[in-house]
Amino acid sequence: MEKGYLTPSNLTQAFSQVLLQVRKLRLLSWCVTVVVVSDQFSFLTSFANTADDLRLLVWSTRLLVVSRLPLLQLHHLLTFYWAFSMMNTAFLTQQHLNTHTRWQALSHLPYTTDGPKVVQLASWSPRHGLIHTHHLPLFPDKYANYHGARVNMSLFSFAPFWIPLKEEEEKEEEEEEEGKEKDTTTTTTTPSYTGRSYKILSTIATKLNFSFSLIHTQDITEEERLTASRESMMSPMKMAILSHKLEKFDFSLFIEPATLTFAMAKPLLKPQWQSLYQAMQGQVWLAFLATICLVPVSLVLIIRGAPETNPSLDNNNTNPTNNNNTNNTSRGDDNNIRVWTPTHQPKGAPESSLVVLEVVGVLVGQGLSGRLLGLDSSRLVVASWLLVAFIAGVAYRASLFASITVPKYPPRPESLQELVQTEARVLMPPDVMNIFYPYFKTSNSSTGRQLVQHIEGVPNHHAGLRQALKGRSGTQSV
Repeated sequence: MEKGYLTPSNLTQAFSQVLLQVRKLRLLSWCVTVVVVSDQFSFLTSFANTADDLRLLVWSTRLLVVSRLPLLQLHHLLTFYWAFSMMNTAFLTQQHLNTHTRWQALSHLPYTTDGPKVVQLASWSPRHGLIHTHHLPLFPDKYANYHGARVNMSLFSFAPFWIPLKEEEEKEEEEEEEGKEKDTTTTTTTPSYTGRSYKILSTIATKLNFSFSLIHTQDITEEERLTASRESMMSPMKMAILSHKLEKFDFSLFIEPATLTFAMAKPLLKPQWQSLYQAMQGQVWLAFLATICLVPVSLVLIIRGAPETNPSLDNNNTNPTNNNNTNNTSRGDDNNIRVWTPTHQPKGAPESSLVVLEVVGVLVGQGLSGRLLGLDSSRLVVASWLLVAFIAGVAYRASLFASITVPKYPPRPESLQELVQTEARVLMPPDVMNIFYPYFKTSNSSTGRQLVQHIEGVPNHHAGLRQALKGRSGTQSV
């Protein structure tokens, strides 16, 4: 309880010290009732101004002013001072009657069907006790119904929160004057908006029964100035709860949690010949090369270790020039058909280079010439190699197709700690710069202070994104 017997010289200083302590108490509790007792008009006006400047009152704070000032002065206080007119405030004033004395409870209602006015909510006297003279309680909810009032809103619009639209309606009218038709086309352009913030504001306006006028601003600083000076009732924009914002604004509740994100240009992948072998890991290539080296060596050892015989050929009929048959066949006495082999096929074991060519040819899709199929053991090795080559070829083609379809990009920063360790510039438009630059500059985190060294300003979000795509820089956004 504060009683006003202070001189004007030290009134402001005393108020500041006392109200700062009261504000600390209010911050510790969700509901505080402040009682002020004074019969001095100057004291109450100074209290109202100082309480407004120091943000003593929020809607959950109840203010009860007890005074014996004349009704005319009380009406002036309730009408022209924000702490008394718009906050959760009630005045208790004494009224002398012929037979007894009673106390009246007065409050200012800014939005009613008849406009703003001061109403008597209740009266109290020792004889009759408390009598409610109004259907509203002693501390009414002044903003439950605006009764169709028009409210100013300061707006710094940007997509996707506010997206301007223009609906054009063309009306054609035909008039006949003295037998002459005249076509008149009237075009009316009605500006409107869409977007998340606009839809939220429209829903609130419908629920609370008010309409709004938008005051467009150049930046967030001007928007906050208009709201702080009460030129606009509110600002239908998002606001982050940051330490430097708490010095100017109080936050009662938040609608949704927000995260601070940054966008970076996608890394470019230049065509490289190394992508041909990067489809599979190095261990797979080493195992495959070892198999390629092992198969020819095994075939050479198997073929050279076998006797040099060719049971499928008749050595007496190896010269196809003695036969006039165009199909290189001849009939013997036993009427059996023999197949003549080409004259350039070697009769002995094939050379090592030919074995290597056969093995590599299978790998690249060439057919077998038959030189390696003379022995059962070599056939087994060749069949195994065919199976390995088929599996390896299918796996390589699948991996190569997958690496081309879904390329593997180089690592990039995914957190703020990783971003400050790079040389990337952080580009911020003015609205984001005004909000977050002071926060990071005075942050207790070393990461935030390092981020300030990377920050550069850009005119708008689109310019920042274009520079990020061109210069491969990080773009800070919300």
